[in-house]
Amino acid sequence: MNTRSAIKDSKAPTQPASASASRRIPALSELNRERRLLVTAMQNSPFSRIENLQIRDGNPVFGPATRWTSETKLGSSDPARREAGLADFALKREHVELFGQFDMIGSGEILALDIRAGLPFRIIRQVAV
Repeated sequence: MNTRSAIKDSKAPTQPASASASRRIPALSELNRERRLLVTAMQNSPFSRIENLQIRDGNPVFGPATRWTSETKLGSSDPARREAGLADFALKREHVELFGQFDMIGSGEILALDIRAGLPFRIIRQVAV
């Protein structure tokens, strides 16, 4: 191998090609019903918080203890996200990260999920010490 090709090879990405393929952003239509409903609800209540959200098999479950509170900023409007009127669209990175967290949780509870500008912003969970 000559020096030129060794330098070129050393600058090549270290991740396998399959890693970039797994980063493909899915569309809303590719989600199951529970996740699709959550995304749609977050878009229609863009500044809000969900408390006591159960996660079962990686999916959100709205039970009797689940509370959804909405924020209203006085002197300002909180319009729904522009995707809210679309039948299908590519999810945002925040959605993908949220559902990745749901998959890691498997079955459990999220104490609070904060939503900002219609996107998941922060998860609060109880952890064992």
